[in-house]
Amino acid sequence: MSNTSVVKILEMYKNGKITSDEAEVLLDSAINNKIEGDVATIPDTAWEDDGKLRIVAFAGKKMLKKGSKEYNKLEVKYDGPALNVDSYMSISCGTISGNVSASSYVTAANVGGYVSAGSHVTCGNVEGNVSAGSHVECGNIKGSVSAGSSVRCESMSK
Repeated sequence: MSNTSVVKILEMYKNGKITSDEAEVLLDSAINNKIEGDVATIPDTAWEDDGKLRIVAFAGKKMLKKGSKEYNKLEVKYDGPALNVDSYMSISCGTISGNVSASSYVTAANVGGYVSAGSHVTCGNVEGNVSAGSHVECGNIKGSVSAGSSVRCESMSK
């Protein structure tokens, strides 16, 4: 933690921009959380350090679980390299070099592996299988396709 962070927090409190409770939370966070660049250290999880992009949400310090009503209100748009993506929310991102799985919608450019979504899949080309609870709309799919309602794609090959 740098002295600059503490000074900024105290100045915001002094100038009436934050309450004493908010200042306390910010100071606690600055003291207890190590932040390097754009990455914050989080508590230990059961996940391996495998490079997979895992998208999670916190309400305060409580990590929201799959099925939490708060997840129905969240959407993530990710711009960056993605090896594998796993989310309990909808996913919207560019090219994914591996697999992608979301509990609701998946919107992506090209996918190098399989795609699985609880509702809709909208992608460019997919190198693996595609599964959606409702609709699939993709370019070329090099695998099998299953959808609860409709499938629209340029070509499928297995």
